[in-house]
Amino acid sequence: MNEEKLSLIWSDDDSRETFSSVNFIEDLKLNTVIDINTFIPLTKKRLNICDFLTLNKNTVKKRNDLFSDLLKNRNIIPRLKELTVKLRDLCDINTVKMKVDSSLEHNLYSIKELGIYIDLIKGYNNLFHNVAFKSDSLIRFSSRINEICLSDEFVSLCEETEKLDNRVNNIKSITIGLNLDSQLRPTEAGIISLNEESFISGDIIDKILRLDFKDNPYSCLVPLEPIEKGLNNSEKAAIKLSVNSTLSSMLSRSFISWKESIKRFNSERSKWLYSLFYEFCFILGCTDFLLALYDRNLPLCSPDFSEEESITELYNPCLVLNKDEGYIVKNDINFDSSARIYILTGPNQGGKSIFTNAVGHLYSMLHLGMLLPAKSAKVKLVDNIFTHYPSKLTDRYQQGRFATECAVLSDISKKMTDKSLFLFDESLSSTSNIESTAIASEILAAYLNIGCKGIFTTHLHDLCAMTDELNSDKDAVGKVENLSAVLSDNSNDRTFKIVKGRPYGKSFAFDIASQFGLDKNAILNSLINKKQ
Repeated sequence: MNEEKLSLIWSDDDSRETFSSVNFIEDLKLNTVIDINTFIPLTKKRLNICDFLTLNKNTVKKRNDLFSDLLKNRNIIPRLKELTVKLRDLCDINTVKMKVDSSLEHNLYSIKELGIYIDLIKGYNNLFHNVAFKSDSLIRFSSRINEICLSDEFVSLCEETEKLDNRVNNIKSITIGLNLDSQLRPTEAGIISLNEESFISGDIIDKILRLDFKDNPYSCLVPLEPIEKGLNNSEKAAIKLSVNSTLSSMLSRSFISWKESIKRFNSERSKWLYSLFYEFCFILGCTDFLLALYDRNLPLCSPDFSEEESITELYNPCLVLNKDEGYIVKNDINFDSSARIYILTGPNQGGKSIFTNAVGHLYSMLHLGMLLPAKSAKVKLVDNIFTHYPSKLTDRYQQGRFATECAVLSDISKKMTDKSLFLFDESLSSTSNIESTAIASEILAAYLNIGCKGIFTTHLHDLCAMTDELNSDKDAVGKVENLSAVLSDNSNDRTFKIVKGRPYGKSFAFDIASQFGLDKNAILNSLINKKQ
């Protein structure tokens, strides 16, 4: 029987290397929108989505096939979740079992562990029966499960475990023989029998008055009392130890026989299944996220790996999940020889940040191996995703906001390579436009030389006018181009469409300010009304 470790989400050649910086996880709120902790108790350490990022193309393909399989066979997901809860219980019992001192408790936990293990194997086998999977992950997993189910060893294990489980579970009470001295003090005790019925409280006076001594043999002469009543801790421990030791001795023959039949099914042998619990947490969390998009009739695609990158009908998945039913604007973007860096400008609340985040979500989901939020995506893997959202920065350098911005940008720039993606949203907005434009142009000029790709979202309109100058650098590896959040031709309303080209120059800053009463007439009128 095949016992080697099996992974559903990692390719065999994946070294598990990941990004050197994962700040983008928090900036893009990935741990919030993709809940992979549904099956993790609140008392235990939470999983972090960054632990599942990959830089391996084969792992990405493996997961894509897996998620495609689950979306096509979504009817198995509820039962798969139930089995994941049972798998969690299996892991918990194994952990507790390793900590107990009593051999009796250890054996009883082992019986429970094997019972759950058997239920899981049978449960998976029944679930996957007649399901035509196409992904390597689910084909290998279902084949492993089926191989175990059909083995003579597993059949024998089921039979032996059921026998012992029934015997142990049927023990409801024990009959104890107690020897007394002349002062009626107990001197010796021993177990007479293991019983399949529980003792019940009785009253000797009532029995004498009714002359009824032929009642249930499990009816006591006096009311039952808690065994620990009136005992100190050492006496409680002594009784527990004595009873457990005697029970263990009486059951030892059964345990010995049972152990021989399951030697090949100990925790070491079944470790491959234990290791899949966190993988199922990740898989089911991501699948729920993808299903939420799928159920809104939004496109999901597998990546087509290409040096010339082109993404069509990209949308922001977080916006979808936080929005009531309605039309979702989709946009296109290319990272190719015509442009690898974009300067994105446009009106306030025109969709710039939403679009920038959408690009970040797509590349994050790419490196998680998920289907992508777009109609099509010719893309290539990156070695880092660098985000710089100054509105979320804290003054961790104790140098003021502008100095903090510069320090963070400096750290990012030192790690930037030709395979990196950067997403900067309103960077350098903490100083004057003249200074911001000058510094931003220096940063973008350096990035063009490095050959990385990214989006610089800004209100610095003067920076947009510098594209020709930046592109004239003979050492530049790629080119920079403008993107703009456009307005409706007729009404100047926001369209949330992002297109190539210079901005119209109109900003909605005044519109937004007016909504809060920050125009001249509104301020003066509010003062007049206050006096009245």
